[in-house]
Amino acid sequence: MSEFQYRGLDHTKASIRLLRIEKGWWFDDISCSLFETFLNADQVSTYKALSYAWGGGSKDKHQILVNNQSFMVKDNLFSALRHIRHTDQDVLLWVDAVCINQKNDQEKGHQVKQMGRVYSTAEEVLIWLGTGNEDTLELMQSVNWIDINAKKAQTGANGQHWTDLCRRFMAERLGNPESQLHSKQRSVLAELLKNGWFKRVWILQEVAMAKTARILCGYYSCPARTFSFMPYLMGLDVDEHSQAVLDIMPQLRKNTWWSSRRYLHYLLTKFAGSQATKERDKVYALLSMSEDANDPTRFFPCYVKDESLVWRDTVSFLIFGEILDLNHSFPEFTLPELRLPIIQLAEQALTWALNQVEPLQESARTMAMLLVDRLNEGQLKRHELLMSLAEKHGQVGNIRKLLFHDNYHIGIDFEGDQAILRVTSTELAQQTVSMVFPQSKSANAEEQQEDKPPSFRFKDDENMAETIVRLVEEGSSMQEMLWAHTWAGNRDAVQNLLEEGADANGADDQGHTALHFATFRGHLDIVNLLLAKDADVNSVSAEGNSALSFAILGLRARD
Repeated sequence: MSEFQYRGLDHTKASIRLLRIEKGWWFDDISCSLFETFLNADQVSTYKALSYAWGGGSKDKHQILVNNQSFMVKDNLFSALRHIRHTDQDVLLWVDAVCINQKNDQEKGHQVKQMGRVYSTAEEVLIWLGTGNEDTLELMQSVNWIDINAKKAQTGANGQHWTDLCRRFMAERLGNPESQLHSKQRSVLAELLKNGWFKRVWILQEVAMAKTARILCGYYSCPARTFSFMPYLMGLDVDEHSQAVLDIMPQLRKNTWWSSRRYLHYLLTKFAGSQATKERDKVYALLSMSEDANDPTRFFPCYVKDESLVWRDTVSFLIFGEILDLNHSFPEFTLPELRLPIIQLAEQALTWALNQVEPLQESARTMAMLLVDRLNEGQLKRHELLMSLAEKHGQVGNIRKLLFHDNYHIGIDFEGDQAILRVTSTELAQQTVSMVFPQSKSANAEEQQEDKPPSFRFKDDENMAETIVRLVEEGSSMQEMLWAHTWAGNRDAVQNLLEEGADANGADDQGHTALHFATFRGHLDIVNLLLAKDADVNSVSAEGNSALSFAILGLRARD
């Protein structure tokens, strides 16, 4: 049987694909048809959207039929489709792993940009938490019973009244908190909340955009609106991340943190512990649910650009509220650094820009001038930024006196090989505080440093066996393990990591890739492995070295 081939979508429109799961019995092949439709059509088909954990279950793959062609899906999705399928009618479903061509980065960007609308347009969002067991079945039955009776008793009251009704019927169903049934179902719920689904970053917008949602465990389900109350009603301690997810389920979200300002920076910080296959998704998955970055014409997902550019775009948006063009340069930030207070990001960007030399000097200065304009307009916490800079320049007393009067102007003068930040009072007889930012390096200093090995994350004399054990114990990422094993020269470990999905082109915060480590250390067998996985030989690190440069530096270091 031939392998399924996608037909391209119309990227000029709000086009998506929907999956029609044909009716069938348990042991029948899962047969589906995939077709294109448009979210802005007057009569868009009524469909449900699936929310699930990609990595759930085993790594085994199973075949389903899509348009009479073979399509392989992971175990967790296969199980979900099998349980969602009806015996008496077809089911129309949106599921990302099938409805998006995951091998086409351009299409992924187009589709991810629309995912908020996909889930908000869906008739219902189905939250798949696995096949469950007899205990979860009993829990689902209890939640359903509580929901049905609370709904009957409800008289158009507010959310607090709904909570009281659920508490009342929970007591009728489960007895007092010390009862055996209550204790058992409380334990089952606690275990269910450990499901990997709660850690996925993408489920945040999937749940937040849902009109209605149901929790599915095998063939049994319950309304998310009541399920989300259960940990609170049962007195269950829930970790902060999982509670934040429960808080944005339908019915509950209007009375939680969701009702406050949901700026992108706040979401990046709140959901720092979320998981994603691609690091950039820890930003992209939050865009549509944020209040300031939900306009796809201003900030949209792109899977074609380098990850470092994604962080650059993000910090530009956080500081300026827009993504500045490449005529404005920024220092390199890592994803964790994006969660620093915005004023710290602004200070780092300004300090870096004022210290820059060619070739980035002009674009860095352009960014610095714009940032100073924004500070003068009062768009950032300029008092805090200036006090921090003053501490580093020994000007705290002078700047505090000037800032006390509030009326001042910030300017930049570029004089020779230095930049001078001047803060001038408009009240105190034009009193000025100046802070000097010399260029970070002269041209001669750069030439002298050119042949010296850069500062790597590992050292030549480091005991890599101990380092690798430490990284494993710390639960380090697959990418970190790839770099460590590459540096150590562990060919088999590198091969296994690459086969498991480690990115041959993944770079650390200095722009060093596994290929850079391998060429510097002279591990030619690993170089060949990486090249076979399409490692980019032209990739350049932050200090401007390519793989060839590192090979030369490594030879010199070993001489």
